[in-house]
Amino acid sequence: SVDYDAPAISAAPVGAKKIEVKFNRPVDDSKVAFEIKKSTITLNVASKSFNEDKTVATLELSSKLTAGDYTVKATGVQDEALTATFKAEDERVAKIEFKATNAPLTNLDNDGEIDDLSIPYQVTNQYGEDITKITTLVNSIGTLNQSAGTVDIIGNYRVNDVIAVTLIHSPTTTSVAQTFTVVPQARVDQISITGLYNKDNKTITEDTNLASEAHYLLVEAKDQYGNVVNSVNRLN
Repeated sequence: SVDYDAPAISAAPVGAKKIEVKFNRPVDDSKVAFEIKKSTITLNVASKSFNEDKTVATLELSSKLTAGDYTVKATGVQDEALTATFKAEDERVAKIEFKATNAPLTNLDNDGEIDDLSIPYQVTNQYGEDITKITTLVNSIGTLNQSAGTVDIIGNYRVNDVIAVTLIHSPTTTSVAQTFTVVPQARVDQISITGLYNKDNKTITEDTNLASEAHYLLVEAKDQYGNVVNSVNRLN
Protein backbone atom coordinates (compact mmCIF):
# COMPACT_ATOMS: atom_id res chain seq x y z
CA SER A 1 0.00 0.00 0.00
CA VAL A 2 1.07 3.62 -0.56
CA ASP A 3 1.09 6.02 2.36
CA TYR A 4 -0.25 9.24 0.81
CA ASP A 5 0.12 10.97 4.16
CA ALA A 6 3.87 10.45 4.37
CA PRO A 7 5.78 13.60 5.33
CA ALA A 8 7.22 15.41 2.33
CA ILE A 9 8.74 18.78 1.44
CA SER A 10 9.09 21.00 -1.60
CA ALA A 11 11.46 23.94 -1.99
CA ALA A 12 11.82 27.02 -4.17
CA PRO A 13 13.81 30.27 -4.17
CA VAL A 14 11.75 33.30 -3.09
CA GLY A 15 14.60 35.81 -2.84
CA ALA A 16 18.20 36.32 -3.87
CA LYS A 17 19.20 34.77 -0.53
CA LYS A 18 15.92 33.16 0.52
CA ILE A 19 14.47 29.68 0.10
CA GLU A 20 10.93 28.65 1.00
CA VAL A 21 10.49 25.06 2.19
CA LYS A 22 6.91 23.76 2.33
CA PHE A 23 5.84 20.75 4.43
CA ASN A 24 2.73 18.77 3.55
CA ARG A 25 1.77 18.69 7.25
CA PRO A 26 2.55 20.83 10.36
CA VAL A 27 5.89 20.09 12.04
CA ASP A 28 7.58 20.83 15.34
CA ASP A 29 9.77 23.72 14.25
CA SER A 30 12.00 23.39 17.33
CA LYS A 31 13.19 19.98 16.10
CA VAL A 32 13.64 20.68 12.39
CA ALA A 33 17.11 21.36 10.97
CA PHE A 34 18.00 22.14 7.35
CA GLU A 35 20.93 21.48 5.06
CA ILE A 36 21.24 23.22 1.68
CA LYS A 37 23.71 21.96 -0.89
CA LYS A 38 24.78 22.94 -4.38
CA SER A 39 26.65 19.93 -5.72
CA THR A 40 29.08 19.12 -2.88
CA ILE A 41 29.08 22.62 -1.39
CA THR A 42 27.03 23.18 1.76
CA LEU A 43 25.51 26.65 2.07
CA ASN A 44 25.32 28.44 5.38
CA VAL A 45 21.79 29.10 6.65
CA ALA A 46 21.90 32.45 8.44
CA SER A 47 18.35 32.30 9.80
CA LYS A 48 15.10 30.38 9.58
CA SER A 49 11.51 31.26 10.39
CA PHE A 50 8.24 29.35 10.23
CA ASN A 51 4.74 30.53 9.45
CA GLU A 52 2.10 30.34 12.17
CA ASP A 53 0.82 26.97 10.94
CA LYS A 54 4.35 25.47 11.00
CA THR A 55 3.99 24.26 7.43
CA VAL A 56 6.32 26.71 5.66
CA ALA A 57 9.90 27.58 6.58
CA THR A 58 11.74 30.55 5.11
CA LEU A 59 15.51 30.09 5.11
CA GLU A 60 17.83 33.05 4.64
CA LEU A 61 21.29 32.19 3.39
CA SER A 62 24.54 34.00 4.13
CA SER A 63 25.23 34.40 0.41
CA LYS A 64 23.16 34.85 -2.72
CA LEU A 65 21.96 31.94 -4.82
CA THR A 66 23.68 31.38 -8.14
CA ALA A 67 22.48 29.52 -11.21
CA GLY A 68 22.30 25.76 -10.74
CA ASP A 69 20.64 22.83 -8.99
CA TYR A 70 20.21 22.69 -5.22
CA THR A 71 19.19 20.02 -2.70
CA VAL A 72 17.39 20.72 0.58
CA LYS A 73 17.40 18.21 3.43
CA ALA A 74 15.11 18.57 6.45
CA THR A 75 15.84 16.43 9.51
CA GLY A 76 13.88 16.12 12.74
CA VAL A 77 10.52 15.34 11.17
CA GLN A 78 10.97 11.57 10.93
CA ASP A 79 13.81 9.05 11.15
CA GLU A 80 14.90 9.65 7.57
CA ALA A 81 15.71 13.08 6.18
CA LEU A 82 13.15 14.68 3.86
CA THR A 83 14.66 15.93 0.61
CA ALA A 84 13.68 18.27 -2.19
CA THR A 85 15.46 19.84 -5.14
CA PHE A 86 15.09 23.16 -6.93
CA LYS A 87 16.73 25.22 -9.63
CA ALA A 88 17.97 28.77 -9.05
CA GLU A 89 19.18 31.52 -11.34
CA ASP A 90 21.61 34.38 -10.86
CA GLU A 91 20.13 37.55 -9.46
CA ARG A 92 19.17 39.94 -12.24
CA VAL A 93 17.56 43.30 -12.75
CA ALA A 94 13.89 42.73 -13.55
CA LYS A 95 12.38 46.20 -13.27
CA ILE A 96 13.27 49.89 -13.02
CA GLU A 97 10.55 52.33 -12.02
CA PHE A 98 10.21 55.93 -10.95
CA LYS A 99 8.55 56.35 -7.55
CA ALA A 100 6.99 59.71 -8.36
CA THR A 101 4.68 61.16 -10.99
CA ASN A 102 6.07 64.69 -10.77
CA ALA A 103 9.34 66.46 -9.95
CA PRO A 104 9.23 68.62 -6.79
CA LEU A 105 11.64 71.52 -6.56
CA THR A 106 14.45 71.24 -4.01
CA ASN A 107 17.86 72.75 -3.19
CA LEU A 108 20.67 70.33 -4.03
CA ASP A 109 23.63 72.67 -4.41
CA ASN A 110 23.03 74.68 -1.22
CA ASP A 111 23.02 77.96 -3.13
CA GLY A 112 19.88 79.14 -1.37
CA GLU A 113 17.71 78.70 -4.46
CA ILE A 114 14.87 76.14 -4.57
CA ASP A 115 15.36 75.37 -8.27
CA ASP A 116 16.80 71.83 -8.44
CA LEU A 117 15.04 68.47 -8.83
CA SER A 118 15.38 65.12 -7.04
CA ILE A 119 13.34 62.29 -8.54
CA PRO A 120 13.11 58.93 -6.68
CA TYR A 121 13.49 55.63 -8.51
CA GLN A 122 13.75 51.94 -7.60
CA VAL A 123 15.39 48.86 -9.11
CA THR A 124 14.06 45.41 -8.22
CA ASN A 125 15.28 41.89 -8.95
CA GLN A 126 13.24 38.94 -10.22
CA TYR A 127 11.91 38.36 -6.70
CA GLY A 128 10.70 41.92 -6.26
CA GLU A 129 13.50 42.79 -3.83
CA ASP A 130 14.95 46.29 -3.81
CA ILE A 131 18.48 46.29 -5.32
CA THR A 132 18.68 50.01 -6.07
CA LYS A 133 21.82 50.60 -3.99
CA ILE A 134 23.86 47.90 -5.74
CA THR A 135 22.74 48.53 -9.33
CA THR A 136 24.58 50.84 -11.72
CA LEU A 137 22.41 52.57 -14.31
CA VAL A 138 22.95 54.94 -17.20
CA ASN A 139 20.94 58.16 -16.80
CA SER A 140 19.99 60.63 -19.54
CA ILE A 141 20.21 63.70 -17.29
CA GLY A 142 21.47 64.73 -13.87
CA THR A 143 23.43 62.63 -11.39
CA LEU A 144 22.40 59.23 -10.09
CA ASN A 145 22.46 58.94 -6.29
CA GLN A 146 22.39 55.15 -5.86
CA SER A 147 22.46 55.17 -2.06
CA ALA A 148 19.40 57.44 -1.89
CA GLY A 149 17.70 56.07 -5.00
CA THR A 150 17.26 59.46 -6.66
CA VAL A 151 18.08 61.22 -9.92
CA ASP A 152 19.46 64.59 -8.77
CA ILE A 153 19.26 67.39 -11.32
CA ILE A 154 20.81 70.81 -10.66
CA GLY A 155 19.36 73.65 -12.74
CA ASN A 156 17.13 76.67 -12.79
CA TYR A 157 13.76 74.98 -12.91
CA ARG A 158 10.40 76.58 -12.24
CA VAL A 159 6.93 75.23 -11.49
CA ASN A 160 5.23 73.78 -14.62
CA ASP A 161 8.51 73.14 -16.44
CA VAL A 162 8.56 69.71 -18.12
CA ILE A 163 11.54 67.36 -18.05
CA ALA A 164 12.15 63.88 -19.52
CA VAL A 165 14.31 61.31 -17.71
CA THR A 166 15.51 57.90 -18.93
CA LEU A 167 17.29 55.22 -16.90
CA ILE A 168 18.91 52.16 -18.50
CA HIS A 169 20.53 49.04 -17.07
CA SER A 170 22.92 48.23 -19.90
CA PRO A 171 23.67 44.52 -19.17
CA THR A 172 19.98 43.56 -19.33
CA THR A 173 18.76 46.49 -21.50
CA THR A 174 16.06 47.08 -18.88
CA SER A 175 14.93 50.71 -19.01
CA VAL A 176 12.35 53.25 -17.95
CA ALA A 177 11.50 56.63 -19.46
CA GLN A 178 9.12 59.18 -18.03
CA THR A 179 8.17 62.83 -18.43
CA PHE A 180 7.78 64.89 -15.26
CA THR A 181 6.12 68.22 -14.55
CA VAL A 182 7.96 70.41 -12.06
CA VAL A 183 5.84 71.13 -8.96
CA PRO A 184 6.38 73.12 -5.73
CA GLN A 185 8.84 71.90 -3.12
CA ALA A 186 7.82 68.68 -1.35
CA ARG A 187 7.23 68.90 2.38
CA VAL A 188 6.19 66.33 4.96
CA ASP A 189 2.41 66.31 4.90
CA GLN A 190 1.52 63.24 6.98
CA ILE A 191 3.17 60.86 9.42
CA SER A 192 1.78 57.46 10.35
CA ILE A 193 2.81 54.45 12.44
CA THR A 194 2.79 51.42 10.17
CA GLY A 195 3.73 48.63 12.56
CA LEU A 196 5.98 47.25 15.26
CA TYR A 197 9.45 45.79 14.53
CA ASN A 198 11.49 43.21 16.38
CA LYS A 199 14.62 41.72 14.82
CA ASP A 200 13.43 38.19 15.74
CA ASN A 201 9.82 38.81 14.60
CA LYS A 202 8.57 38.46 18.19
CA THR A 203 5.37 40.11 19.37
CA ILE A 204 4.85 41.95 22.64
CA THR A 205 3.07 40.02 25.39
CA GLU A 206 2.62 40.60 29.11
CA ASP A 207 5.79 38.54 29.67
CA THR A 208 7.98 40.54 27.26
CA ASN A 209 11.10 42.01 28.86
CA LEU A 210 11.57 45.27 26.93
CA ALA A 211 15.00 45.77 28.49
CA SER A 212 16.40 42.75 26.65
CA GLU A 213 13.93 42.39 23.79
CA ALA A 214 13.73 45.68 21.93
CA HIS A 215 10.68 46.60 19.86
CA TYR A 216 10.48 49.64 17.58
CA LEU A 217 7.59 51.60 16.11
CA LEU A 218 7.80 51.82 12.32
CA VAL A 219 7.09 55.38 11.22
CA GLU A 220 6.31 56.43 7.65
CA ALA A 221 6.26 60.03 6.46
CA LYS A 222 4.76 61.18 3.15
CA ASP A 223 4.84 64.50 1.35
CA GLN A 224 1.87 66.32 -0.12
CA TYR A 225 2.27 64.32 -3.35
CA GLY A 226 1.93 60.98 -1.60
CA ASN A 227 5.61 60.10 -1.93
CA VAL A 228 7.40 58.43 0.99
CA VAL A 229 10.03 60.71 2.55
CA ASN A 230 13.20 58.66 3.07
CA SER A 231 15.61 61.57 3.51
CA VAL A 232 16.35 62.36 7.16
CA ASN A 233 17.18 65.96 6.24
CA ARG A 234 13.81 66.43 4.56
CA LEU A 235 12.06 64.75 7.46
CA ASN A 236 13.75 67.07 9.95
